[in-house]
Amino acid sequence: MNQTIREMAQGLLMAKGITVVAHIAPDGDTLGASCALALALEQLHKPVVRYCADRVPERLAFLPGADAFTQSLEAAMASDWVVAVDCAAPDRMGAGRALLDAGKRVMVLDHHGSNRGFGDLCYVSGASSASEPTFDLLEALGADLDAQMADCLYTGMVTDTGRFGFPGVTGQTLRRAAQTLEAGAHYVQICRSQFQRRSLAATKLLGAAISSMELHFDGKMALMSVTPEIMAGCGGSLEDMEGIVNYASEVIGVEIGAMIYPASGRWKVSLRAANTARVDMVADLLGGGGHAKAAGGRAHGTLDEAKRQVLEAVEEAKAL
Repeated sequence: MNQTIREMAQGLLMAKGITVVAHIAPDGDTLGASCALALALEQLHKPVVRYCADRVPERLAFLPGADAFTQSLEAAMASDWVVAVDCAAPDRMGAGRALLDAGKRVMVLDHHGSNRGFGDLCYVSGASSASEPTFDLLEALGADLDAQMADCLYTGMVTDTGRFGFPGVTGQTLRRAAQTLEAGAHYVQICRSQFQRRSLAATKLLGAAISSMELHFDGKMALMSVTPEIMAGCGGSLEDMEGIVNYASEVIGVEIGAMIYPASGRWKVSLRAANTARVDMVADLLGGGGHAKAAGGRAHGTLDEAKRQVLEAVEEAKAL
């Protein structure tokens, strides 16, 4: 077992209080891994605070322990160890970065290649999801994998790998998934809730996004967009944008799919790559980050200006 994982387990077993931090705009992986770790620590009778600067999306509210997440830094500050889960950089902790700035001892459990390392103990596995190295930490802690933890870890893996279809999935990934099924994970219900159900608002936004699709770079890039007016007209929210970008990358002949939509007074850019293309360097140029095949960034100005920024970043990164 990796020495850093052993050191993390030792620190947590000795801790009097632990705060588990999920990243901003939480997805299935950061929440699944965070919930599984928190449940394991509670199984070992450790006081745990679950913290996320943003609220848990409705589609992930079913995760065991998801209702215990707080946005209170005061509660999080009481712990002597902080575990940042699936956070590629301190900024991904959102307001939770104050824990790092306050001198709290911080562990980082991550899988992003863009992670340059931060905190007192940092383990970046390079696995297909953060839920994979969470298995290793649970084993090092001596926790027993139960059905609740299994639900959390399966959710993290299946969502971050696109139903086990993204590059980076290994035999170990599938063996871990098998372990969760054997432990009682409700995989049918999880997959249905994450991939086969969509609100009316999200469905309307999907239609609007597809209608906006433009092709660039001789058809190798598909760009979609949604304006604040369209989002409001559909009755949608940021949560409803989840996964829409995939429709751009699924068009025949397209190597890069991009989705531009409003978020906190600016434009958020979601990126997906197919075949040999990669979008992590594009995301870096847009002030974001992520993986070779799935990443995100930001853009500013009008929608036309935001589109131009994305196209220029693709060209500068030589992504196509």
